[in-house]
Amino acid sequence: MKGLELPINIIIVIAIAVLALVIVSIFFVSNFSGGSDSIGLESALQSGCTNLRALYSCDSTKMTEVKIPNYNINGKQASLADVCVKKGVSDNAQCAQKLCSCPA
Repeated sequence: MKGLELPINIIIVIAIAVLALVIVSIFFVSNFSGGSDSIGLESALQSGCTNLRALYSCDSTKMTEVKIPNYNINGKQASLADVCVKKGVSDNAQCAQKLCSCPA
């Protein structure tokens, strides 16, 4: 009986350790993937706002025409208006004023 106890205890300890590693891995993967998305969103917003100010003199009616290169939402190239909606501001004038620091 003593000879069977040792392998069963080792198998249980190994199973618990593997389970703990899987849980820790899931925690880190989920946290890092969310962070990289928000960095991309902030970069897209800054790029779009720069283009809105430089090319359209802060004209909020042109926000759908300001395309963000290398940033896609739902498989299509995002516009500044799309990025604003993703940031939680659906009104183009408010987005230009609040997020892009355009005058009212």
